[in-house]
Amino acid sequence: MEFGSENEKKTLYGWYSEKQKEVINRKLCYLNSEKKEVWVTEVSHNKNSPTGFDDRVFLGEVLTRVFKTKEEKEDYANAVKKFGESVRDLCKKTK
Repeated sequence: MEFGSENEKKTLYGWYSEKQKEVINRKLCYLNSEKKEVWVTEVSHNKNSPTGFDDRVFLGEVLTRVFKTKEEKEDYANAVKKFGESVRDLCKKTK
């Protein structure tokens, strides 16, 4: 996923960890660069692993967040209200 100004585009990478999913009790769906849905427990602009979970698997570049439930869409809308438009840049809505 690239966002920001033309001079400041950043790629977003995804990881999955079953241990992390147990700790945070959630996983997120994204489209990868092949337009396939992948489940992640963490995303970062840093290609090097962002957390210390020893079972994490690097899933590569992720492009767009996919909302699976009404609650996910509402949580996203609340985050935009709380943190501003920068959240919208990090997680583009899909229809």
